[in-house]
Amino acid sequence: MRSSKAQILSKVHTLPKICFDDQKLTSFARLVVFQPLLKCLNLKWRLNECFPHRRGSPAYGMNTIMMVLIIRVTIGFRRLRDVEYYSDDPMVQRTVGLRRLQGAPTLSRALRSAGSAEDERVRMLSREMVQDRLGLLVPLRLTLDFEGMVCSMRALSA
Repeated sequence: MRSSKAQILSKVHTLPKICFDDQKLTSFARLVVFQPLLKCLNLKWRLNECFPHRRGSPAYGMNTIMMVLIIRVTIGFRRLRDVEYYSDDPMVQRTVGLRRLQGAPTLSRALRSAGSAEDERVRMLSREMVQDRLGLLVPLRLTLDFEGMVCSMRALSA
């Protein structure tokens, strides 16, 4: 069954109020911490810029697909098929900006349709965001871990 954009997309402008005495928190209530970060980084818009030829695409645009993938890893899931465990969670939906999340087949088809140029633009965005943050922090030591191979670098003192 096809759904309209209005039935799928959700605009969120404020953070939900969390009451600990109520104890009606979802399993993924910790995403409330990530909402302001994602908004501050303007991540959804920046991801949209990585897919310029897909303007006016269906409600599940590639930027939304990428947001779902980022949130999926953030909450601890690895496989696309695991979307069934968190697709109905209101905090996940709110963080991604959807009323209804895509299923695993939709995610898989979207990823399969992405080209190498789009992949490179997403990698460049990721690299740019890391470099921007490192430029602000100016760390004295930086440790990189590439699948178990650790490389440490220290800043040279003047």
